[in-house]
Amino acid sequence: MTIAVTDQTKLVDCDKPCDPWMFKCAASGKCIPKRFTCDGDDDCGDRSDEADSVCKNPARNCTAEEFRCTNHKCIPKMWKCDNDDDCGDGSDEPPECINSECRKGWTRCSTSYRSLTFA
Repeated sequence: MTIAVTDQTKLVDCDKPCDPWMFKCAASGKCIPKRFTCDGDDDCGDRSDEADSVCKNPARNCTAEEFRCTNHKCIPKMWKCDNDDDCGDGSDEPPECINSECRKGWTRCSTSYRSLTFA
């Protein structure tokens, strides 16, 4: 097979798949870390990393360090029960958060179940 390049375009790994921990952008084919998907930032430049088909896909796997929201979004586990609706659907702030333990070295606020550390 012969490929003719008529301009100064540099062709580098055009069909190369992304590593398993990476996400392939739709338009550019650029690989970005999966943790950059569904974070509200258009890292791909075409919003393919923020598309509903990616972010609200029930087959999407969260990592061991992530919590799976009811809306299928993945957030860091440490964001669960932090008194912020990081999922956008409230599923990371269920009623049982009131009884959650603070991490070692942290202190619970008197007005919420939020835990704080003082440096």
